[in-house]
Amino acid sequence: MAIRIPVKRLSGVYSFYFALLGIWVPYWGLYLADIGFDGRTIGVVFAISFLARILGPYFAAYFAEKTGSRVQVMRWLAWLSAASAIPLVYSSNLTVILVSVALYSFFWNAILPILEALTLDWFSEDPARYGQIRIWGSISFIALVMGLGELLANGSSASVPVILLATLVLLGVALSSVPEPSRTIAKHNGEGFRASLKQRHVIVFFLTAFLLQVSHGVYYALFSLFLEENSFSRSGISYLWALAVVAEVLMFWGMTRLFHRWKISTALPICLFLSTVRWVVLAYWVVDPAWVALTQLLHAFSYAAHHGASMIWLAQVIPAKAADKAQAFYAAICFGLGGAFGALIGGEIWLYSNLASFLFAACSSALALILWVLYMPRQPAIN
Repeated sequence: MAIRIPVKRLSGVYSFYFALLGIWVPYWGLYLADIGFDGRTIGVVFAISFLARILGPYFAAYFAEKTGSRVQVMRWLAWLSAASAIPLVYSSNLTVILVSVALYSFFWNAILPILEALTLDWFSEDPARYGQIRIWGSISFIALVMGLGELLANGSSASVPVILLATLVLLGVALSSVPEPSRTIAKHNGEGFRASLKQRHVIVFFLTAFLLQVSHGVYYALFSLFLEENSFSRSGISYLWALAVVAEVLMFWGMTRLFHRWKISTALPICLFLSTVRWVVLAYWVVDPAWVALTQLLHAFSYAAHHGASMIWLAQVIPAKAADKAQAFYAAICFGLGGAFGALIGGEIWLYSNLASFLFAACSSALALILWVLYMPRQPAIN
């Protein structure tokens, strides 16, 4: 009898998980600016949240392995994250904010790697279907970006921490209905994750993914401020964030067909190239809404296609028994360390030139492309 995949329940978890990003990424920096913090301090706060991704995923992977239950670990992480975010509602003190952000980010970021591993386990027969689940996270991101954009256009940003906390609570509720796989997932023979890390193509993959996320760290921390300093309204900023995620949604929607036809080993360097183009255009043509809109459409490639291709690449290259550790490493090194480095360096450069912050982002993704072209072994294409 065929195993029924809990598509709706997994989709619900992705929805609430990424709804929080619809609050955090576009509006947290604006909220901090409204309560008196400058660009450097905002960069530090975002960097703290990225750094939390370095240890959080390993924490989750360790306990998932020890308990044998990914879902139970995710539930605890969601409620601990919600509890850690409570001080953000009541305090504007920088120390309190830094501690609270560090704790809530640690627990919240720890959820995603084991959620991704769980989802890919359910879709082990056809990992290209991953986009059918992930798309709901993007849709919820759009809903929060648009809704909060209208709210902030008509009033204060003081409600941002409250909505953030409420979203974390709803994530905990959504996880309460997600089941563990009732079947044993077929495991491939092979050595563990440490052995995989000794292979050249794996090293190049993680290094280029790290550099791409350095560029996105600048974007997530400073894009809203960059637009506001170039005379964009907050409602206009929300529409531009939403446009990027519409492009992301369309990419996830078509991902199954796309990656049944498009070689992953070809898709990844193309995404790195288009990411470089994106940051150069944004840096030099930020005053033109049409060019900014084009850069947001490129989010379909710089994030969605690259992330989806990376998930499939990991599923094909890393032994299934090492999936949790591979996802933890990917989240920690790429999204965690890479994002933190980008936010910190981008924030420092911002003090001298906001345009130069995004040129730094372009250099980072360009370096990733160069490393891929020069050092990725000519291995058989992964399909």
